[in-house]
Amino acid sequence: MVRVNVFGLMSGFLMLYLVLLPEPWWVALGGSDGEAFHAYVSPFAFEVVLLGNPVDIPIVYWLTLASRLAFILAAVETIFASIVVYEKTFKTFLSLRALSVSILFPILIAIGLAVAEETIGLSIPVYGEALSTFNLPGQGYAMTVEMPIRTYITASYLLALIAGVLSLIARSFHEVLIKTEPSIGRV
Repeated sequence: MVRVNVFGLMSGFLMLYLVLLPEPWWVALGGSDGEAFHAYVSPFAFEVVLLGNPVDIPIVYWLTLASRLAFILAAVETIFASIVVYEKTFKTFLSLRALSVSILFPILIAIGLAVAEETIGLSIPVYGEALSTFNLPGQGYAMTVEMPIRTYITASYLLALIAGVLSLIARSFHEVLIKTEPSIGRV
């Protein structure tokens, strides 16, 4: 009887789905409905538009590409290890990348927002709504702008968290499958 690690398969296919899905994990909208700015952020995509102009950071493209490729590799390894459960050494292929990234993602967003607040003086909440005040210095004058900001985490982030928990369960379940799997040499 062939055994398959179902939790690992679900985690692997969910990770592949997340990589191929162009949905952001975190969204920030400034102004009413994002008229002043919007930010769509995930480990695989980064889009920031400020007053209708895209903000382009060249290294971010390469970082998101590397993240996308690493996630694809982790998903393929997880699917492979879930199909080949008769070897204990394949347990290491059950990647916990989705779990670690989904835990680190909100922490890195918070750090990035703290740096943005220190740099440009705009306070953006990690989650929720706020009325932020922003001072624009000029030549001999200063303008103060108040802007509503709304941020939220999308369902894609929750899917990544579910994929991470499934991969953790799959690692534990892999041990159970190996112990109950009959030896291939015995008939």
